[in-house]
Amino acid sequence: MKNNLLFAILFFTIFSTIVLFSCGGSDDTEPTPNPVDTPCSSPPTLSLVAENTGCAANTGKITATGAGGTGTLTYQLGSGDFQSSGVFEGLAAGEYTITVKDTENCTTNQKATVENADTPTINVVTVNAGCDSSDGSITVTTSGGSGNFEYSLNGGAFQSSATFTNLTAGAYTISVKDSENCEATTEATLTSGVNYTDNIASIINTNCAISGCHSGNQSPSLSTFDNVFSSASRVLSRAAARSMPPRSSGLSLTDAEIKLIECWVEDGAPQN
Repeated sequence: MKNNLLFAILFFTIFSTIVLFSCGGSDDTEPTPNPVDTPCSSPPTLSLVAENTGCAANTGKITATGAGGTGTLTYQLGSGDFQSSGVFEGLAAGEYTITVKDTENCTTNQKATVENADTPTINVVTVNAGCDSSDGSITVTTSGGSGNFEYSLNGGAFQSSATFTNLTAGAYTISVKDSENCEATTEATLTSGVNYTDNIASIINTNCAISGCHSGNQSPSLSTFDNVFSSASRVLSRAAARSMPPRSSGLSLTDAEIKLIECWVEDGAPQN
């Protein structure tokens, strides 16, 4: 009898456990979904007005005006803090990003550029330097800017005169500075002024493009400008080595003629 009672208790315990786990003993409640960010349906709009800065100063200004969105709008310059005012002052020249944000964290951003006010504009007039001489000059004319101007050549000291003289052929950098230290820079190149038509053709025609030489029966023919132009470096090399014209021709180039060819090639071998 005692054994039968123990068996009945054990059977009831096992059966209850099976029923509990198979019929709702575990939590079958559906999990609560994570909240999903809702896109901004009506983000604020933004318009920007930029005011230029003075040269060598941080006086630029950007005024941002927002509209729409939800609640109070705040404004941010770059990665700075948001603020209630849409006015940003004390800006140097450059590009800036402005962001407007509403109370639901909907944002809109735009870029604005602050420029230097009325930087001087430079124009130059050049005079050729001549071959192997320093007769060149650069005269600068300036517009815009403020007050009086000063001029610098190749990073040298600034001067009140707008003309630089006694210059050899080559590239030059000209800087102009006004009374507010606004500075502008440009480039100018002086050449020797030697050209094929006026200076080189006669040398080639009487010494190289002659019978028995480069007049057509020997390559390259130097009877046309195009052929001389394409062979300009070779012509200079042969002339400098005094192997053109050949000694057997009884002709020779003077030092001055060789120098003219050199100046012409250095100038890019212009025709006129």
